[in-house]
Amino acid sequence: MKCLIYLGREGAFNAFNTHAGMELGVFTLHFTNSNRTSLARVDWNGTPLSNAELTFKVENVSDTTGDDTVVKLQKRLALIAARPEQVRFRRELGQVYAGRCCITGCPVRWSVEAAHIRPVANKPSFVTRNGLLLRRDIHALFDAGQIGINPKTRRIVVGAEAAEWPEYQTLQGRKLATPQPGYREHAPDSAALKARWRLFKEVPSR
Repeated sequence: MKCLIYLGREGAFNAFNTHAGMELGVFTLHFTNSNRTSLARVDWNGTPLSNAELTFKVENVSDTTGDDTVVKLQKRLALIAARPEQVRFRRELGQVYAGRCCITGCPVRWSVEAAHIRPVANKPSFVTRNGLLLRRDIHALFDAGQIGINPKTRRIVVGAEAAEWPEYQTLQGRKLATPQPGYREHAPDSAALKARWRLFKEVPSR
């Protein structure tokens, strides 16, 4: 079961929305049951959002009415806090890499997400040259320092722990994908790759 939420408004507020970096679009909330008590996933304009692109939590609401139908809807309330810049970042990287993971080549849109080369916590940058489109598990390993990218050869180096799993071990030495034709200027920034490589080399057990 799903519920559509239309965000933004054109006309008098269009200039303000543009200035504030806001986007007009539709949130689609996918619930696991007809009572809408459990949220399965959230889409923005038809594209699934990952945990990195949004946060949501479910809160109990006190029973303040005798109307059983209303109570059921109020029992579990999903609060969405989306990051428009991350949504845009994901969409642009999808165009640059034709929707495929830069390391595994996985084309399943539900499985790939936008990863930052320079961590957001250090200096937020949502330009495509600071991003890679990665499968979710590869993204997690990349952020954990268990997958690195040699900035000179642009080949993958797998950390000791990740290499214990055969599937990840096969990624060792694989060449990072290049942007599709027409998007070559969006290739990963060399300085960003070097900075991330230094972080990768600092991880214990390297």
